[in-house]
Amino acid sequence: MITAVLCTSALPLAASPAFAQDAVSTPAPTPGATETPAPTDTPTPTETPDAPTPQPTQDPEPAPTGTPTPGETSPAETPAPDQTPQETPQPDAAIARIAGTSGNAGAHWPLAITEINGDNDGADTYEFLEVVNTTDQPIDLDAAGIRFRYHTSQWNTGTVQPLIHLDGEDDAPAIIPAGGVAVLWMNYAEGDARRSLTKDQFRAFYGMQDTDVPIIRFGPQGGFANSGNRGFSITDAGGTTLMRAWVPADDGDGSTPWNAQFGVPDRTDSVDARILAHDVTGATAAPTPGVITTEQVTSRLIKPTDPSSVGPLLQITEVAPDTANVAGSDAYEYIELYNASDAPIDFGDYVLSYLSTDNDLTDPKALSSSLWPAGPGEPTIEPGATLVLWIQNPAVVSAGLTVADFNTAFGSDLTLGESILTIQSGGMANGGSRGLQLMTKSGHVISRAFYFDDAQTTSSTAIQYAWNPGDPAAAWKPADPSGVTQTMLGLAAPTPGTVTEAQVAPTSVAYPAPGSAPKLVDLTGGSELPDSGNVELGFDITDDVLVLA
Repeated sequence: MITAVLCTSALPLAASPAFAQDAVSTPAPTPGATETPAPTDTPTPTETPDAPTPQPTQDPEPAPTGTPTPGETSPAETPAPDQTPQETPQPDAAIARIAGTSGNAGAHWPLAITEINGDNDGADTYEFLEVVNTTDQPIDLDAAGIRFRYHTSQWNTGTVQPLIHLDGEDDAPAIIPAGGVAVLWMNYAEGDARRSLTKDQFRAFYGMQDTDVPIIRFGPQGGFANSGNRGFSITDAGGTTLMRAWVPADDGDGSTPWNAQFGVPDRTDSVDARILAHDVTGATAAPTPGVITTEQVTSRLIKPTDPSSVGPLLQITEVAPDTANVAGSDAYEYIELYNASDAPIDFGDYVLSYLSTDNDLTDPKALSSSLWPAGPGEPTIEPGATLVLWIQNPAVVSAGLTVADFNTAFGSDLTLGESILTIQSGGMANGGSRGLQLMTKSGHVISRAFYFDDAQTTSSTAIQYAWNPGDPAAAWKPADPSGVTQTMLGLAAPTPGTVTEAQVAPTSVAYPAPGSAPKLVDLTGGSELPDSGNVELGFDITDDVLVLA
């Protein structure tokens, strides 16, 4: 049974004048003084999540020979090798350097399908499948027994398309470097004139600048279908599907997609790639062989729901109290929140508090607290998604820094009002014992995170947290790890908006189902209300689940 007494003066809204102030005090504790962070050197943030690597299986069984699917491109349509190169927009250098390890996919999908180009300009000569190694170790496709299957219905067994090593190309074994991208070029039946085309011609056709991207022939499928459904899957030596990507026959506009861009799944129990863009004209999905984006290898890591899972629905997973400076003050301090539940959560029902604590390493207690309303807007946090709260001190505001600057500093891709909000405040202390507390607007504490000394606040790292991870190597554990206080895992490179496997549980917490209707009692004018001249209305609300606001 949850009970809350609410008054009209209980909490400020983000749109109220209080939001423009540095800090808003809670009624009970006395607010601490505005923190003035000490100047620090400018760091160079780098996202470097760890990713395990699959172990190759030695001496795999010979791959079955694929049979060309009827109805595909006929060998009789073989073009001349001097086909006109396709006008492909060239990515800038920053995008070209994106690696498969730049996201968080490696723990679940060591190989990912990121692009299918099934109908190039002119005759179908340079159709390809793009595959990314999301791990930090090279993968030998032959030694690991990796198979690529072409499917014409969702999902039939498909036909295996073995790798093709032509004499003189010296490309065996076929290895995708750590974090690397490989382009699998569909070659046709043995004897087809298209096999006389060279890899240099392929690179020239698409204007590929990066010669480190391996081009690997595979086949003997008679080309990709230009109409109808089709897809590819990747399986390991034991036949387990690692990833599959499906291109529908119609994109909704009456056209058949010829290029599709994919991202890794958002759910950890799925192997179905997300289709990000596809069309027939190239306007929204121009072919980019060998080039990926961080989005394509980043998952929301939505966990399967386990009815027995427990834990806070919203959790503080990362805090950066000390960052690069602007005008002598920290420019990019932030707090990261993670939705650990299986349902969307309206952040409008919650508010953050900044705590000064007594430095008790066993059970820290707040000496004072300040409310930190965030805005603009009250976004919904999807299951497995994050919300970043950027602390903007007066120096940040005066400098006119924007979310674009924040994204540049950390290599993130956050959107104001959706995945990142701002808090107008003097900022977090770079030393001393402090804490962050997330609670409902009715005052129910959801999640807390603490830090204690200068060594835990550096300008090049953030502090990462997890709820009751059971990690014996954790930097600090609360007296009750199964309560609302997060365990401090340690310091790591800042990754606002992205969580690691160590920070989140393997399953989602089931969002509480609605019970009976809440009970509302009007206390206006009664003796139960605080003796305060600014209280006009008061209510007692009782609910069997939780009173949010």
